[in-house]
Amino acid sequence: MQKRAQSAGSSAVLVIVIAALIIIYILFLPPDERDRLLEDSPSPGSGPSPGPGGYPPTTIQNNTLLFVTPGALTHLKYNEREHDLPSFRILTSTNAGILESAESIFVKNSAFEKTSDTLTFSLDPGLSENVQLSFNIKDAEGRLIVYLNGEQIVEDKYSVGSPAPIQLPSALLEEENELFFTVSSPGWAFWLIHQYLLTSIQVTADLTDISRSESTQTFFLSDEEKTYMDEATLFFFPDCTLSEAGPLSISLNGRRIFSAVADCGVRNHIELNPTDLVEGENELEFVSYAGSYLIDQLSVKVDLEDEFNPLYTFYMDRTYFVEKDLIRARCGDVDGKCPADCEADEDKDCCFDEEEFWCDVEPERLDDRCVSFIDIEDDCNRCAAGYEDKRGNPPEPCEDLCGDDTDDDCPASCSVFYDKDCCYEDTEDNFWCDDVPAAGLGSVCEEAVSSTECDDCPNGYRDGDRSRPKPCTNIESDSELEEYLDIPYDVDIRIRFGESNIRKRFTLSINGMDVAFDTRDIEVNRNIDSFVRSGSNSLEIIPDTDFTISEIEIELDYS
Repeated sequence: MQKRAQSAGSSAVLVIVIAALIIIYILFLPPDERDRLLEDSPSPGSGPSPGPGGYPPTTIQNNTLLFVTPGALTHLKYNEREHDLPSFRILTSTNAGILESAESIFVKNSAFEKTSDTLTFSLDPGLSENVQLSFNIKDAEGRLIVYLNGEQIVEDKYSVGSPAPIQLPSALLEEENELFFTVSSPGWAFWLIHQYLLTSIQVTADLTDISRSESTQTFFLSDEEKTYMDEATLFFFPDCTLSEAGPLSISLNGRRIFSAVADCGVRNHIELNPTDLVEGENELEFVSYAGSYLIDQLSVKVDLEDEFNPLYTFYMDRTYFVEKDLIRARCGDVDGKCPADCEADEDKDCCFDEEEFWCDVEPERLDDRCVSFIDIEDDCNRCAAGYEDKRGNPPEPCEDLCGDDTDDDCPASCSVFYDKDCCYEDTEDNFWCDDVPAAGLGSVCEEAVSSTECDDCPNGYRDGDRSRPKPCTNIESDSELEEYLDIPYDVDIRIRFGESNIRKRFTLSINGMDVAFDTRDIEVNRNIDSFVRSGSNSLEIIPDTDFTISEIEIELDYS
C-alpha cells in the first residue's frame, strides 16, 4: 500500500512538471503564434478570418497587397526631335593654271665647258591634271635632254621657234618636282658646241580648286535623345545639275555614310546608325568632288522609343467586396450621403453639410478643398477647376474666371476639363460631367461616351443641349451586380520619393482609372477604395516630370 501511494505521488509530480513546462513554452511564444494556438486561428497566409456568421472578415493576416521600388522615372517631352541645319553651297572647279615659270634657261655642252639648269615646281597630284612643259627656243644646237624627277622624258632635236608643249607623265609627278635640262655631247667633234637657249618656260596644269568643296555642320543631341533613340534620319535637298555634278561624300563623326552622285532636285534621306551618334556635339561633313551643290532643307530627325511606364499587379480576395445593393455610404463618393467617419475635405457631400464651397480637383493643400468663404480673387487660384456651391454657382470673387460654369464664357487658356463653357465651346456635341468621374479629371469633358462609361459620372453626362449620350438613354442598369469594397476595409497607397525639393507630377492608372498627383513632398498617401476590385488589379505609373520613387506600398486595413 505504501509503495502504491508513493508511485501515485510520483506520477502527480511528473504531470505537474510537464504542465509547468507547457505553460512556460506558451508564455515564451510570439504573441501572434500564442493567439493562434489558444484560439485555434488559421495559420498565416490562409486568408482573412471570418467574422460573426462567417462573413465579413474581421482580421487580415497580411495587409500588404503590393510593395515595389520603381526607382528613377523619366518623362519624354516629345516623341521625335528634328534638328534643322542651315543651307550651304559646296563647289569644286577645275581651271588651267601656271605651276612654275622662268624667263630663260641656257644649257651648253662642249669639249671645254658643260652647263645644265633645273626648274622646280610643286603640286597636289590628286588635284592636278594635264601637266605640261612649254617654252620657246632662240638657239638650238644638238639634242635637248629633259629629266623629270630623275627619269628622262625628252631627248630630241629642236629648231628655233615654239615647239608643242611636252606632256609630263602623271606617274612621275610628286608633290615636289624637279625638271633637269641638259644638251647632248658633240662627241669626237671637239670643235663643235651644242647649246640651247630656252625662253618663256612654263609648267602648266588643269588645277582643281577645293577651297569651297567642303562644309561641316554640327548639331547637338541631349542625353534624353541619345538614351531613348529609336531611329535617326538625315534629310537634305541637293540643288545641282546632274550632268555637271560629281560624287558627293557625307561623313558623320568621321564615318562615311554616303558617297555617290546625289539625286538633284529631290529631297534625299539617309537612315543613320544610332551607334554613330553621340550625346552632345555631332559633326556632319559634306565634300563635293566635282560640280556645284546647293544643300538645302538639311535636317536630322530623331525618333524616340515609346515610353515604358512601370506596370504592377496585386490581388484582392472576393471576400472583401459586396455588391452595390449592399453597400453603405463611402467617403469620397458623390452620392448625397456623408459617412460618419468622413471629413469635409474628403467628401463633397460632407463639405456641403458644413461649409459653403467645394473644389472638384484636389488642391495643393487639402485644407483648401472645402472652404466656408472666398474673400478675394487671389483665393480663387487655389482651386484650378474653380470653387462652387451646392447649386454649382461660384463665389462672387471667382465669377467669370476659369471654372465658372454659369457665365457662358470660356476664359483664355482655360482647360476644357476645368470649365463647362470651354468644353461646349470646343464643340456643343461634347459631354460634360459636373463632378470628376471615376475615371479621373481627363474624363470630365468627353467627345463620346460608351455604355460602359455611363455610370462613371455621378450625375450623368450632358451635352450643350442637356441631352444624355445615346448609349446612356436606353441602357438597363446592372449596377446591382457591381461590387465595391466593403465599409470595414480601406485600401491605401503610400508613395515615397527619392527627392523632397523638386516638383513631382505624375498619374497613377489603377485598373484604367487615373489619379493625378502634383507634389513636392517626400511622401504622399491616398485612399484608393473606389479604384480596386476583386481578383487581379493593375497599377501603372505615368510620369509627367523626371523624378525617383523609392517605394510604393498598397495596404489593406480593417477598421
